[in-house]
Formats: sequence, C-alpha cells, structure tokens
Amino acid sequence: MITIGFIGTGLMGLPMAKNILKSGFKLKAFNRSIEKAEPLKEFGAEISKSISDVVKDSDFVITMLTDDSAVDAITSSTEFLDNLKSGSIVIDMSSVKPTTSTKHGTYLKSKNVNYLD
Repeated sequence: MITIGFIGTGLMGLPMAKNILKSGFKLKAFNRSIEKAEPLKEFGAEISKSISDVVKDSDFVITMLTDDSAVDAITSSTEFLDNLKSGSIVIDMSSVKPTTSTKHGTYLKSKNVNYLD
C-alpha cells in the first residue's frame, strides 16, 4: 500500500489530508502543534511525533506550510533529508518563491528524490 506523509495540518492542510484518507491511502501526519494533527486520527491517520517519523518509509511526502522560511526549515533539516526514501516524491503545496522551489528540487534530485511544487 502507498504511504503518504503529510507535514502541515493547519487550516488548508487538514482538509487536504482528510481527502487523502477518504480516498483510502495510508497517511502519516505531522504538525509542529500536534493538536492540529490529532483530528485526523478519527479518519485513520497515524499521527507522527517527529519529522523523521512522518518521512520514513513514505512513498510521497506532502508539505503544506506557511511560507518560505517554514519550507526551508523542514526540507533542509537532517530529520527530513536523512529519512527520505530513495525514489520517493516530495510535493510542496506551500506558497513559496520559485527560487525556494528550485533550490529544494535541485538538492532532492541529487538524493534520488523527485520534487513537485
């Protein structure tokens, strides 16, 4: 079964994650404020307590974060980078500058991870 890691379950991320769960995918969710991810439990999500946990063994990792600095903080962290599965796909749904997307896409490609913004 395909596993999706979802980072950022705030105002926009929560309904997106619910729709993924309703479609029958396995979903692991992480949010800095864990209480924002907790409602996904009732829909079948596994709530992760760390970035490394949500990323590890995920076929897809979706980020829905507030801004460029939040995306940089997550996708540049060793917790994120050291646990990405080779051949996985990172999908950034955040509103960020093209330069931010290009930077992360280029780096992830060097680690055999695909990136979609």
